[in-house]
Amino acid sequence: MRARPSRRGVAAIEFGLWLPVISVILLAIIEYGWLLYRRSEVTRAVREGVRYAVVMPQTSVPDPITLAETRCETVLNDLNFDLSAATISGTYSDITGDAAGAPDTLTLDVQVPYIAVTGGLVPTPPFIAVSMSMMLQDSE
Repeated sequence: MRARPSRRGVAAIEFGLWLPVISVILLAIIEYGWLLYRRSEVTRAVREGVRYAVVMPQTSVPDPITLAETRCETVLNDLNFDLSAATISGTYSDITGDAAGAPDTLTLDVQVPYIAVTGGLVPTPPFIAVSMSMMLQDSE
């Protein structure tokens, strides 16, 4: 009669083999959750900046693009974003093609650096980029 092989320590070995896989999955969930949260904050800042500017007359001083950029920068700064490497730029465009090319849309493009929570263990983009356009309100 043959003796059964000992199964002592098998659970510890299996746990040791699966621990790195489970750790990477957990870190990925944390990292991508943080990335999506920060992206939603950037989107909110851009939306707030554009909305703040489109209700102003185009002849206002400072012009609406400067107002949008400043408002967006203020909101991002309040949300603790590092603005030293950020780019915030606004443009006018005429999407309706009426009134001899008069601008009717304000677009704000923002790109801020993303700092990974996990220190680069999970691949993430180096920047969060958001672009938003809104129609200018009638100044009548």
